[in-house]
Amino acid sequence: LGGMLANHLNCRFVFTEKDSEDNHKIRDSLSGLIRGSRVLVSEDIVTSGKTVLEVASLVSDQGAVVVGASVLWVRGKDVRTVFPVVSLINKVLPDWDEKVCPLCKRFQPIRTDLGHGGEFLAMYGTDPINWPANKLS
Repeated sequence: LGGMLANHLNCRFVFTEKDSEDNHKIRDSLSGLIRGSRVLVSEDIVTSGKTVLEVASLVSDQGAVVVGASVLWVRGKDVRTVFPVVSLINKVLPDWDEKVCPLCKRFQPIRTDLGHGGEFLAMYGTDPINWPANKLS
């Protein structure tokens, strides 16, 4: 999707990868290609826009200009960028503070293959009784 849209807009298509320290980086083979180019950033799911802005910063550091972002799904209610974001799906998913999460209160299993579930379980453990939403005040 991003590559086709970038082609239509006559700009470069760039993606990033995460390094061993979980930082975004542009492949060395792409870095030299984008200097002086107009670049479209592409992302699968956007909640806050933070990752898109991080990638845009990397692109700018390479001497390119970000013209916008193509996104499959914007799921956040407060996405902030300084350029246009075009998405296929705009559907906000609810999220809750960990102290009031209704899914935690129902002992819903925490997924570790998506989002920050692994971090949550590392912090609070796998026993739902220990999760913040289930603590007695």
